[in-house]
Amino acid sequence: MKTPKSIILFATTLLFFYSCQKQLDLQYKSQLVLKDETEKLTSWLQKLASTRNGAQKDRILSIQKNLLIKELKIVPGSDNQTMIIVPLDSGFQSNRNKQLKKINTFILTINKEGMIVQGNIVQYFPTTKGIKKLQPVLFSNMVNEQPVETDGKFVYLGIFDEYLYEVQYKNGKQKSFAERRPYSSNINSSKIASRQKCIDWYLQTYENGVLVSEEYLYTTCGNSIDNEEVGPDGGGGGNDIEYEFQVKKTVKWIVAENPGWGGQIISEETIKGKRSSSEPEGGHFTEIKHYASICNFCSNATDVWAESSNSLSASNQSASARVSGLFQYNGSTTREEGSKSWSFSELFP
Repeated sequence: MKTPKSIILFATTLLFFYSCQKQLDLQYKSQLVLKDETEKLTSWLQKLASTRNGAQKDRILSIQKNLLIKELKIVPGSDNQTMIIVPLDSGFQSNRNKQLKKINTFILTINKEGMIVQGNIVQYFPTTKGIKKLQPVLFSNMVNEQPVETDGKFVYLGIFDEYLYEVQYKNGKQKSFAERRPYSSNINSSKIASRQKCIDWYLQTYENGVLVSEEYLYTTCGNSIDNEEVGPDGGGGGNDIEYEFQVKKTVKWIVAENPGWGGQIISEETIKGKRSSSEPEGGHFTEIKHYASICNFCSNATDVWAESSNSLSASNQSASARVSGLFQYNGSTTREEGSKSWSFSELFP
């Protein structure tokens, strides 16, 4: 028996209606989320402005005035956080890198409880030609260690123009990382203490964990967060927001040596952490993962390494790994075990 065309048409229309309704519901929910986050952003800036005066209050008002709210986006951050990404109008002026062409973006980080915990002005200096606008997903990729589909330098500033750190990308990967340090590696800390509580800040740049350059930024004086800032390129005091940046390194270490001559059993781990200038050693570990352990001198069927267990630990400023297994060599079997520990400053100087 054939189904009447009228029934088929009715069913098709009904399915189309439900599909459209579902789409409208999703759009409505998305609009509600954007409205909620917009209100949260505005409220946060207003509250911050109420606690400041002078140049700092003017800076907050300038950010508010130049926010392109209609282009606000929400993207995933790291550690179950989210980020509000809002482009800043070309009329926005920072005291940093005044004369250079750049794309300015305002970023707020929200924790899993829904509270704003961090605010940044990000300056982007493209080396990729033709870029006039950044995709918000770029910032999500940066903090979650995903490929970044553009080349150039991202300079992270505090709300009041403090130079915090910068990241350079090339071919989708991080080329270098630079952060401000409270004194030069070439300056004795006792000299700083004698300068009436004034501190010289330097931008130290690292490539593959190696210090490659150091540049003076400015000097701050006093203990308060609204300290004086002196030096080239201006500035405007500090703020009480903590800034973190995720870092990662793959390490290889020796579990056991060749009992004969030459070679080792090598273990490989990936270790993650977060830089934070206020913490001991400049940050803390967040994760360690075991990749594998191999024998680099086992060249025949009688020489065999078989890993049996591993244990890992990473917290605060300490990380460690322990690997054990059975090793067959020249007809005999032995149990081999090795361990290795790292400090945060050792892996991420």
